Amino acid sequence: GASAYALFENGNFYTWGYNLAGECGNGTTSPVFTPTLVDTGVSNVWGSDYMQSDNSPYYPRIFYKKSNNLYAAGYNGNGQLGVGDTTNRSSFTQIPGSFGAISVWSMGSTVGILVIQKSDYTIWACGYNANGQLGDGTTTSRSSLVNVTTNWGGGTGVTLVKVIGGYGNYTSAANATGWTGMLLDDGTYRFFKYVGTYAGSTGQASPYSLFGTTSTRISDISGYGGTAGSMMFLFENGDLYTAGYNGFGQLGNGNTTDNFVPARRDTSVDQIFCDGHDSYQYGHYMTSFYRKGNVVYTSGYNAHGECGVGDSTNRTSFSTVLLPADFTCVDIANLFTTAGAF
Repeated sequence: GASAYALFENGNFYTWGYNLAGECGNGTTSPVFTPTLVDTGVSNVWGSDYMQSDNSPYYPRIFYKKSNNLYAAGYNGNGQLGVGDTTNRSSFTQIPGSFGAISVWSMGSTVGILVIQKSDYTIWACGYNANGQLGDGTTTSRSSLVNVTTNWGGGTGVTLVKVIGGYGNYTSAANATGWTGMLLDDGTYRFFKYVGTYAGSTGQASPYSLFGTTSTRISDISGYGGTAGSMMFLFENGDLYTAGYNGFGQLGNGNTTDNFVPARRDTSVDQIFCDGHDSYQYGHYMTSFYRKGNVVYTSGYNAHGECGVGDSTNRTSFSTVLLPADFTCVDIANLFTTAGAF
């Protein structure tokens, strides 16, 4: 169910692939087997960053920026294209109210949302909202962009650094909710909030801070595991915190008990990995990774050897990945298939 795109430095924009929802934007819903030019003068492109768990992961969306406006094509069953209705688009359509967008996050699949921040620092969102994951204080899905700046804690001078989340509608208890996490920077302080329901936690109708005031800024956040969400937080001083669903020990706290309050797991950590990796059937079968010095550590699901620790036993505490020590790992990607294997 995959589709792809390529943007050239001269602004030529090509698409190809499955195209079931018209995401290639060529006016059809037929498969496109050869990269095909669909527009020129394009300055940036965004796909679906988080193909989070629901039962139709092959309904993606593609967005591009041209003349300072956003255009969208693909699946729109819950209004996640922001074009004012819930009709799929097989041709790229301008998104009303998107002028000046500088950051774009498109997450989820049939159950999904769109978040943008404009050059005036305002934050806007649309799409599926049954668990309040848009952060507009309601549980009403939106087909047009809604201003959530105040609710999210944004405003003049506040940059939306990153958005994470899980957007599922599957039948199992581990996948039947939805949540959004946001990292914002006011120039002196980075703060994290979340909205919705993650890992069975109490749902939040408006963005809620998981951390009180701290003297150290958050440098990065990682959200993964679909709607049975697990989270990692890395502070600028190297402190690593985890929270959320822990059915396979992915929080690294020595057990498989969910933890809704972030707790510190390690210090002097350099990098966290694993944004958004997920499966529509087993999105809660998760493995965590982080790097400390030149050593990579892992915890969580390992039934097929996913942890890389030399066996197939799940890890509930962070263990060393058996990688050579004479290089520095810069990225780790997790690719899901069926039945939780990845």
